[in-house]
Amino acid sequence: MNDLYVDASEVSFQFAQIRAEILKNEQLNNELHEYFSKEARFFSSGGNLGDGLIQLGTFDLFESKGIDLRAVDPNNHSILLPETPIILGGSGAWVEGVWEYWARLLRPHLEAGGKLLVLPSSFNGFVDYFERYADQIFLFAREEVSFSALAKSRVLRDRIGLCPDLAFAINPDTLPKQKFLARSGELNLFRTDAESALKRTPLGNCDVALLWNGGIWSEKVSCIEAITAACDLIGRFQVVNTDRLHMTVLSAMIGCKVNMYSGNYFKLSAVYDYTLKSISSIKYCGLYDLESQISFDENEAMREELINLARLRRDWYEPEIVRLQNLIAEYDKIKNEWFEPKLNQFHNNLEMAQREISILRAELSYFKRKSRTISEIEQECQYFTRRLEHFLGSQISLLRVNIDKKDHISEDESAPKCEHADQLVHLMCEQVRSICQRFYEDVNRIWTGSSPNDNNDENCEGR
Repeated sequence: MNDLYVDASEVSFQFAQIRAEILKNEQLNNELHEYFSKEARFFSSGGNLGDGLIQLGTFDLFESKGIDLRAVDPNNHSILLPETPIILGGSGAWVEGVWEYWARLLRPHLEAGGKLLVLPSSFNGFVDYFERYADQIFLFAREEVSFSALAKSRVLRDRIGLCPDLAFAINPDTLPKQKFLARSGELNLFRTDAESALKRTPLGNCDVALLWNGGIWSEKVSCIEAITAACDLIGRFQVVNTDRLHMTVLSAMIGCKVNMYSGNYFKLSAVYDYTLKSISSIKYCGLYDLESQISFDENEAMREELINLARLRRDWYEPEIVRLQNLIAEYDKIKNEWFEPKLNQFHNNLEMAQREISILRAELSYFKRKSRTISEIEQECQYFTRRLEHFLGSQISLLRVNIDKKDHISEDESAPKCEHADQLVHLMCEQVRSICQRFYEDVNRIWTGSSPNDNNDENCEGR
């Protein structure tokens, strides 16, 4: 029989058996319903077309179990509440030192005591990470290598399960039926990312899986549209050569003969041994080309260095960033609750003080203008006092002389003329009253704002 011949009905039956195994997985069914009953959030795995294939199978699985879970945006931190469990879609995104996105994103949720269910995935490393949160998590491995590595941990032994990749859970009726009357040629679908074991890709390589990439698998319809388009391309070829797990699965689903090659870690060989070896149209070929393959020692040394850097980032750098963010948040709280109200109060007090200063400046200016007038008053007071003292002194002396002599006052023309002492005293008092009246009028004029030139002649005559 032709080695390139594919018995489509046989392959469909083999895929159906794997799907039935997933649907009958009691442990998976129990965990899903427990998390669903607690109103868990579902995070679909963002990534390339292979992740879209996983998510399509996950959506079909949910429908078959009567679980109504819609994918939400994992970057929306407002939904990462400790009391809300999280179901994370299956993937190959748990490669320590290479793919650390989910480990970083979920850490705050786990640190706060949140629950996590990870659907069938491959786990390369991260054992110490999961051990910290063993009581809060349940992990499903999609092959026995990951399962055995996690089972070696005493604290994780009861927190793990084994189930085929959920891409095998796709309902055969979900994808539209496509007929390819003339399949021919080979298509190279080798990966070009960090999981590639090749120093260079084969000539004519097309990494179709990367034509779709990112967080686009949150809706079933988006998964179907992308996968249908990829099928339209891949299904025209008779043979597919690839080191991508889900390009292997998709190509076999649509009737291609698949030669699957290894990547830079155990994922492909492990999934092949657990599930894919039961698919007759898939052949595991190991290394693609020894000459273009990265050496084992070089690959392991690079991986070890990446793991060390990733652990340093995860165990020190990221916690330090979180600590600084918390510190900033605390400072912001102090700023909002104490500093800004105090600052506003200070500004209000400052405005009041500025108004008071303006008033005081106006009063000071007023008093400065009045000070010149007051100075004049002081000078006039001194002048009046001297005049009064001189006048009283001269009159008293004259009075004494007249009293002693009991005679008329001196012939001095400047002295007032009176015949009796009591008249002289009366005259003296009248002059004192006149002087005091002029002084009062001058003071009253100054404080009532009258012109200093008013009654100038009279003032001069008084002086």
